[in-house]
Amino acid sequence: LGQIAVVRQDASFASSQAAMSNLLYPRTDIFSAPSADIARNSPGDTVASSQPGATVTLGGKQVAFSPYENNGGTVLAVAGKDFCIVASDTRFGLGYSVPTRRVSRVLKLTDKAVIATSGMQADTSTLHKVLKFKLRQYEHQHAKEMTLAAISQMLGNTLYFKRFFPYYTFNVVGGIDEDGEGFAYGYDAIGSFERVKVVCSGTGQSMIQPVIDNQVRGLSRLMPPFPANSTA
Repeated sequence: LGQIAVVRQDASFASSQAAMSNLLYPRTDIFSAPSADIARNSPGDTVASSQPGATVTLGGKQVAFSPYENNGGTVLAVAGKDFCIVASDTRFGLGYSVPTRRVSRVLKLTDKAVIATSGMQADTSTLHKVLKFKLRQYEHQHAKEMTLAAISQMLGNTLYFKRFFPYYTFNVVGGIDEDGEGFAYGYDAIGSFERVKVVCSGTGQSMIQPVIDNQVRGLSRLMPPFPANSTA
């Protein structure tokens, strides 16, 4: 199961359309020592051991909290002369569990722009709501849709604004620019991005990116292409 979106020059759009765990990480570090040595002492105290010349530092419980959870997902975009394809999987992961295989990661932003997001699903939903609000606000103020280049910069600014407590999301944006050519944008969690023709992000990036670089962009081939007039 997966999702795929195709944006063409005629502005058509097609789509086939969190949880938190490990909140507490208890760790108890108590070095072995005779019970008489540690009686009536608090964690962190250094006491004498029954063994000559040895001391024992009593450990305590360390509690940590992480607000993030990686729910997985892989998203990619492939752009051409007059089109852009944005795709994602639909599996929602939670540790070793798969609560659902029908989660949506693709969002239509305008008639000529689509975003796909992997990472933490709660942050994905929040980010998509923020982007939809900003796009609608722009349409009311300017009486037109935001262009692909403007959307790419707006998303970068939105992510960078949250850089000290970032959205745990990894985004790709694809669509048609003002000249009718397809482009894709790849982002990290704090808003750095680049404009490319093919891009992949998410948990499957290390496996998929080399494939699309080789098969779509024609990079990293074992044999370089020979000139047209070569006899080799």
